[in-house]
Amino acid sequence: LEAQVRAKVTRVWADLRTISIAMESYRLDFGNYPTDSEDDLRGLRTGLLQLTTPLQYIAVVPFDVFSGDVTQSINGSAPHFEMGSTGLPPSFYAQGRKEPGNIHAFALYSHGPDTYDWFEHEENWPFNGPANPCPTPTSLSMGTTSYSPTNGTKSIGNMHEFGGSWRAGNWCLDGILIRGDGWDLFPIQS
Repeated sequence: LEAQVRAKVTRVWADLRTISIAMESYRLDFGNYPTDSEDDLRGLRTGLLQLTTPLQYIAVVPFDVFSGDVTQSINGSAPHFEMGSTGLPPSFYAQGRKEPGNIHAFALYSHGPDTYDWFEHEENWPFNGPANPCPTPTSLSMGTTSYSPTNGTKSIGNMHEFGGSWRAGNWCLDGILIRGDGWDLFPIQS
């Protein structure tokens, strides 16, 4: 069982790196990253699908082996990775809208071996306005906890791959305040 978890961790790290390379290629072509993406790839939050069509940066969006039970998904397929980004939907660009503060970043992640989603408010990431995103380690306003195999292969936390200006904004990573360019943009709306 322990070896299976380690093999899955290795696969997830490889898949995150593959998607990250596709994200960077997409940004080189379009000047921005794809929009946010939920693990069920439905509704408006399907940004990772922009990596497969009309230009193919990756053939398919890989499944996240740690995102829970396949039977819990909407269409019976396994859940995908989640992603928060500063990219806007294509329709916004057609209207002449631009990313806030010209900050380009993404946070791509797997739920990790504990299968829990530790990323709070990724839909607004990395912007939290002037509020403190790290009030307590167990009550994050905006942020995430990282998986660390040094705490055991089944330890808590998400497996992350960050790209672009990920140190921008105002958010919390493992209880540490990350505050950079654009930290005062777009407060979270409850």
